[in-house]
Amino acid sequence: MSISMEMIQVQNYNFSTMIWQEDGMFVAKISEGIASAGDSREEAVMNLKEAIHLYLKNASELGLIRG
Repeated sequence: MSISMEMIQVQNYNFSTMIWQEDGMFVAKISEGIASAGDSREEAVMNLKEAIHLYLKNASELGLIRG
């Protein structure tokens, strides 16, 4: 399995992202435990950004971070 690394930005946060192909899908994951998948590398990253955005929104609503 070949893993590539990519930096992505969501809101004002930067994340180091691991991306690999598994069972015909692309998986994108950050070390904070958030992951997503897609039919292409681009789709996996786009889905991951959406998941991170929702995570940050929830954390802000709970007062864990400033939103």
